[in-house]
Amino acid sequence: MSLIFQILVLRAVDRNETAKLMLYATGQLRRARSGLASLNHRKPKTVRKQKGHLLRTLPGIGADRAERLLEKFGSVEKCLSAPAEDLAAVAGIGEKAAERIRRVVEEHPTPYGDTA
Repeated sequence: MSLIFQILVLRAVDRNETAKLMLYATGQLRRARSGLASLNHRKPKTVRKQKGHLLRTLPGIGADRAERLLEKFGSVEKCLSAPAEDLAAVAGIGEKAAERIRRVVEEHPTPYGDTA
């Protein structure tokens, strides 16, 4: 299985250990898909890297896009307050990504709490 399908084979002693392994693997997969796994490895040491780390929590923003945003706007505060048109003007950030960012950053209170 490991060689042909590149599937890691985990050995368990009993049913309980098998269940624990399955739950652990499920949790890891969820974290990886949500992008949280890549952000939690090490805390950035420099202020510049901390700024990029913060921007990467925005939808559709990876390390490259975060760096371009910082180059264009100079600070996280200016990135977060920039209108969608200015965000979309940054290389690699289109209109859809800019709109998603604005939707997360703008505060629109709802009577029943946050809605997706």
